[in-house]
Amino acid sequence: MKKILMVAALMSAASSVQADDSLELIKMLGSRNSISATFSSQTKNAKGTVVSVQSGSLKLKKPSHFMMHTMEPDETVLYTKGSSVVYYDAFVNQATVFSKKDLYTSPFMLLNSSDKKLWSQYKVQSLGKCYSLTPLKDKTVSKITLCFDNSRINELTLNMADGNTTVYKLTEQNSTPADSDFSYTIPDDAQIDDQRK
Repeated sequence: MKKILMVAALMSAASSVQADDSLELIKMLGSRNSISATFSSQTKNAKGTVVSVQSGSLKLKKPSHFMMHTMEPDETVLYTKGSSVVYYDAFVNQATVFSKKDLYTSPFMLLNSSDKKLWSQYKVQSLGKCYSLTPLKDKTVSKITLCFDNSRINELTLNMADGNTTVYKLTEQNSTPADSDFSYTIPDDAQIDDQRK
């Protein structure tokens, strides 16, 4: 259940009003058409206690390909498939399917977009090598912070409204992902929870 809530937070929607430094950030993100990296993440609760540690791989390719494959401690896969976003949890053998158009303001999927309408849903502030993105109406994510090493994103922090904070560190950013890197075969016996409207 906690994993599904985290997916909902990652894929949460927001809406309207223009941001400050968004054009600068869009330009920086536009300098790369893809990301292929290893990630490690750590989630702390409001008291600063570590409640989750994960690792896996992250791939993005413009305009809309996304794959986040978590291997530790349990295998989960979050990826785009056509006009949908699929979250598969191997431990419970369940796939939840969302509509991409309803979830496109996800912090990760936002990295693929230069759509001003989407970026207007955040107040963006430059903080040196980092950018702070504050959703204007989203009630689950209170702040997103993107930090760069030159033009590469090396850290993404999600501050949740419930007090939890997750920090993703991206390393081994070498190869350009192929289209085949964004496909995943879900077992035939998996339970499917279709949330598309």
